[in-house]
Amino acid sequence: MADEQLVVSTLTRHARVAVNQMCRGVYAGVLIFCIAFGIMIGTMGERSRVMCEFFSELNEIVMRIVSIVMWSVISRVAAT
Repeated sequence: MADEQLVVSTLTRHARVAVNQMCRGVYAGVLIFCIAFGIMIGTMGERSRVMCEFFSELNEIVMRIVSIVMWSVISRVAAT
């Protein structure tokens, strides 16, 4: 039970830090870059096809990794 409380308090602390940074605009630069990058890829037409396919495949890889991590966490929680 103490371990669960430690995990919850740690996650809560990290969430507060992330929200604080977002409110101060730390992530604004990354967000603006991503939006501009997406707009530029969209306006390039056929020339950006390779880049679009790359990011599509990268998304698939990341989603599979997230899925594996989620199932791993679920199985560990269920085992306790």
